[in-house]
Amino acid sequence: TLSQKLLQQIKQGDAYLFDVRTPAEYNAGHLQYAQNLSIQSADFDRQVNRLDKSKTIYLYSHSGNRSGKATDSLLTLGHKKTYNIGGLDSLEKAGFTIVK
Repeated sequence: TLSQKLLQQIKQGDAYLFDVRTPAEYNAGHLQYAQNLSIQSADFDRQVNRLDKSKTIYLYSHSGNRSGKATDSLLTLGHKKTYNIGGLDSLEKAGFTIVK
């Protein structure tokens, strides 16, 4: 499945998985292996610029709206393999594990 393939990439260090919601939303529940990279953070661009541009980046948010905006920002900053994988509820239904 997509979730297994994606998680394997992340576990092997070949990809990043970012929750672009606020830290409070992230702390209330997020995908297993996800790191918080809030699009609303004042240093969002600085954090993004520290990422390895050769790695694939998967982004999600509550509904997929903020992760869509974050995807556009990352592509503008030179991260070519960046994908919006959608909203948290749909990802949970697709088989991803939620941790709190």
